[in-house]
Amino acid sequence: MNGGARHGIGVPVGLLGAALICFAGSKGLNDMMREAQVFYGRGSSHTVTAVACTVLAAVAVAVLTSARWVSPVAALLAGGVHIVLGGVVLVDLGTAMELYEAIAVGEDAARSMFSAGAGGFYLFVAVALLASAAVPHRWRSPASPAGPASPAFPAPHTPYAAPAPGPWGGRSPKDS
Repeated sequence: MNGGARHGIGVPVGLLGAALICFAGSKGLNDMMREAQVFYGRGSSHTVTAVACTVLAAVAVAVLTSARWVSPVAALLAGGVHIVLGGVVLVDLGTAMELYEAIAVGEDAARSMFSAGAGGFYLFVAVALLASAAVPHRWRSPASPAGPASPAFPAPHTPYAAPAPGPWGGRSPKDS
């Protein structure tokens, strides 16, 4: 895949990844905190869902930051979305809650997003995504599969010829 197509596919991948990280991460972290406060670590069926959501968000971050087939444009877009989601909490809490209510479906999801934003989750993820996009080698296309050596670069060879067999049949006197 050429670089233009890879970067073009990075736009929807970045937007979908941002949504997945935002909603799964905030739901998972908020539910895990609630389970820890209510059940004191005894666990429940909600604990499994909370851990699964958090792991799903972590896998999405890992794919956006390190997969060679994903364009760094995806990490830039997702990081930009998370900078906005995390930065609005620093500016004004009322504005942050209004933004989260406009984005989220349901009051519980908006509270989860607010909790994640106030806890620094969005800024943490944003820094990781933007830092991964800043690495220069991510902007190059992945290496093509190895094919035959081109004539401009001949196959490597040994710089020295093999030793001629001596009086000991190619062995040293120490070997006898």
